[in-house]
Formats: sequence, structure tokens, C-alpha cells
Amino acid sequence: MSGLLHAIGIDVGGTKIAGGVVELATGQVLLRRLTPTRPQRGGQAVLDDAVQMAHALAQEAAQQQIAIGGVGVGVCELVSPQGEI
Repeated sequence: MSGLLHAIGIDVGGTKIAGGVVELATGQVLLRRLTPTRPQRGGQAVLDDAVQMAHALAQEAAQQQIAIGGVGVGVCELVSPQGEI
């Protein structure tokens, strides 16, 4: 598995933060995590949770000898039309 390129994807939504390790060539999701967003805690707390999830996924991927080539993050629902988080 270590010869294939993989990435960590994090999607920060209004109700949940979803993350996973994806095999880029096939789109297969190898690892998957979910946690509630709880946006009322403020942007820094939500960002901290997203970073923690990416870090945990990277550690688990390393333990499984999955090479990570990058990280992508989407925050569509938490950005105003003016671009403010």
C-alpha cells in the first residue's frame, strides 16, 4: 500500500467535521472519521478540532504504512458570502 499516493481530506461543515484518508488514483476511502462541529464554540475551537483530526489521521496512516502526499480542507458552509469564516 505504501507505493500508492494518498491524501487526507477534511470537510468542515455546520454540523460535522468529516475526515478521511483517500487513495488518489481510485478515490477509495481507507480511513474515515466524524466529529460534531459545534460551531457555537467559535472558529478557533472548530479549527483546532479539524487540525487534530488531520493529525490523528496522519498518525494512523503512518502506522498502517500509508504514504500521505497532501491534505485538502473544505469549509464551504462556514464561510460567509464576504469570505469571512
